Amino acid sequence: MAQASCLPETDRTSRAKPGERRLALIMIGVLALPVACAIWAHPWFVTQDGSIYIYNSHVILESLKTNNPFRNYYAVRWAPLPYWGAYALLCGLLSILPDPIADHVMLTVASLGLLASILWLRRRVAGWDGMPLVVPLAIVLSINLLWLLGLYNFLLGACCYLLALGVWWSGRDRPGPKRAMLLAGLLAAGYLCHPVTSGLAGLALIILAVASPARRWRRSIAWTLTSIFPTVLLVYLNRNLASGSTISHVRWAGLTDPWSVRAWLVYIRAADITPLAHTGPDIFFSHALSSWSHLPAVTTWSLLGFMLLSLAAFMSVGVVQTPVSGTAAVRRELFARGKKLLAAPMRGWFVVSAILMVCALFGPADLGEGQGAFLRQRFLLLGLATALPLLKTRAIRAGHGNAIARLGFAALILGCVIQLVILWGYARASSRLASDFMMAKPYTGIGQRVAVLTIEPDIDYEPRPLLHLGDLFGIQTGNIIWNNYAAALPYFPVRFRDPSNCDVFLVPGIPDFETAQITKDDLDDWEDLASDIEGKTDVLVVWGRSRELDEINSQWFGEEPVFEDGQIRVFRHIDRGAGTE
Repeated sequence: MAQASCLPETDRTSRAKPGERRLALIMIGVLALPVACAIWAHPWFVTQDGSIYIYNSHVILESLKTNNPFRNYYAVRWAPLPYWGAYALLCGLLSILPDPIADHVMLTVASLGLLASILWLRRRVAGWDGMPLVVPLAIVLSINLLWLLGLYNFLLGACCYLLALGVWWSGRDRPGPKRAMLLAGLLAAGYLCHPVTSGLAGLALIILAVASPARRWRRSIAWTLTSIFPTVLLVYLNRNLASGSTISHVRWAGLTDPWSVRAWLVYIRAADITPLAHTGPDIFFSHALSSWSHLPAVTTWSLLGFMLLSLAAFMSVGVVQTPVSGTAAVRRELFARGKKLLAAPMRGWFVVSAILMVCALFGPADLGEGQGAFLRQRFLLLGLATALPLLKTRAIRAGHGNAIARLGFAALILGCVIQLVILWGYARASSRLASDFMMAKPYTGIGQRVAVLTIEPDIDYEPRPLLHLGDLFGIQTGNIIWNNYAAALPYFPVRFRDPSNCDVFLVPGIPDFETAQITKDDLDDWEDLASDIEGKTDVLVVWGRSRELDEINSQWFGEEPVFEDGQIRVFRHIDRGAGTE
C-alpha cells in the first residue's frame, strides 16, 4: 500500500477512466486527421521558411562530397551550434527521401509531433482527467502561426521542452543518474534545436524542483541541477561561435507609447499564435465575434474555452463545506478552492505557465534586428502548453462545474474547426501558387547564381508561401540562391564564405514586395542593390508584375524573358561585352 501511494497521480488514476481515455483517443484521431490530410493531400504545401531549411540541408549534404558545387560560396560550421537540430533531421530525411517528401515529413513532425508532446505531457501530469476537453486546444496549438512560418528549429525545441518536463515529473520521486542523463540529453537536444526552448526548460525544471514536494526533495533538486549542467557547459563553450555583426538587445517593437493603456492593449493583442489568415471564414458568426472582441475568431473561441475550462477546474476542487452562510462563507470557500488548487504538487506548473504568459503578453518582441522575431509568440505557445495540466476536470463526470467545462469544450471545438478550415484554405492556395512558381526551375540552369524577386499576389494569409520558395531552385542544380538569408546569419550551420555577401544579403537582402504599388524609396533601394549584385548574378527570376521594377531590371537583364508563364518570368544577365567590337 505504501508503494502504491507513492506512485504519480497519473499512474494511479488513468486506468480507472477507460471511457475518458477512449473518448480522448477518438477525438485526437478525428481532429488530427484533417491536419495530416492537409499536408499530404497537397503536393506543394509549403511553409514560409521551410524552403530555406531544405536548401541549406542540401548544401550540408553536398559539402560531404568531393565534387561539392557549393564549395566556393558556402561553408559548413560543424561546431555544435544552436539551430543544428532541424538541419540534422532534414539531412537524414534527404539522404533517403526526395526533397518534397522530406519537407512533408518535417511539416508533419513539427505539427503532429508537437501535438503528441503536448498531450503526452498532459497525460503524464494530470492523467486522463479532462483529456477529451483539452484536445481541441492542443490541436489549435499544434497548427499555429509559428508552424506555417516554418520555424522548425523552435518547434522541435518546444517538443524537447515538453518531453523534458514530462520525464522530470514522472521520476521526481526517483531521482538518480539514469534519469539525470536522460534529462541532460533532452536539454542538450533542445539547445541544438533552439537555445530559447532549452533555457526555458532549464528554468522550468528548477522551478518545478523547488516548488513540487518529493520524498527526496533535496536529492531531487541536486539531480535536477546536475542534469542542467551539461547544457550550461555547452552554452559556455559555444558562446563565441555564434558571434557576428548582429547585436542582441531587447526591443518592444510595436509598442508605440509605453505610458498608454491603449497602446499596451494593442501590443498584448499582437502576441497571438492562432492567426493564419487576415480574415477568417464567415462561419460560426466569426466576423461578428472578431469585431466584438478585436481578436480573430479562432483566438476568441480558444481564449473563451481556455477561461471556461480554467473556471471548471477551479469549481471541481473539493472543499469542506462550512455551515456559515452568506458572503463570508462564499469568500471562505473561494479562498479554500484557490488554496487547494494551487497547493502542491501543481503549484510549480502554475508558476511556470504564469511566468511564460506574462513574458508573452508584456515582454519584448525580439532581441534585435537579425536575432529572430516572434519572441512573445514563442513564450505564449510554451506557456499555454505548460498550463494544460492545470485544466483537471473530467469530461464524463456529472457534478459541480461540469456544465462550465462542456461550454468551454464547445468553444474550443468551434475555434478548432475554424482553424482547420483556414488551414485547408492555406494548403490549397500554397499548393496552387507554389506549383506555378516552380515551373521556372528548369530554366534557371545549373551552377548559376540566382536572385528571386517576388511581388506577392493578393493572398489572405499571414504566412507567405512564395517568400523563400526560390531557394528550391538550388536543389540538385548547384545553383547559388542569393535569397538564402540564413547563410548571412552568424548562428546557422551554413554561412557565406565571402563576408561581403553576409553584409549584402542580410540587410536589406533581396526584397519582396507585397503589392505592385511600390514606393519610390523601395524602388531606389532595389536599384542600388541590383547595381551592386548584377555582376555576381546570372539569373533573375521575377514573380508578379511591376512596370517600374521591369524598367530597373532591364538595365542588366534585358526586357525579354527566357521563360514566361503567367506570373513567373526568368531573365538572364546581359553580357554587354560580348556584343562590342
